[in-house]
Amino acid sequence: IAPKGYDAVYDANGVSTLGASWDLLAPMGKLVIYGFASMLPRNGRVNWLKLAWDWLRTPRFNPLAMTQTNRSVLACNLSFLS
Repeated sequence: IAPKGYDAVYDANGVSTLGASWDLLAPMGKLVIYGFASMLPRNGRVNWLKLAWDWLRTPRFNPLAMTQTNRSVLACNLSFLS
């Protein structure tokens, strides 16, 4: 692990790793979110209770705290890029 954190962390898992990814950032670091794979159904059927629980557990990023630590979040949906 980088002693002062990473300049960029790319996260495609979502709720299962998002908080830890944020914690790995160095000052001026960027968290790039490009998916929420951990929230997608594995067997093709949506479990609405799990989906709601995962949504509630999704980290929220406070803009004021982000300016104090000089870290940022960038998000995109790769499904819409094709």
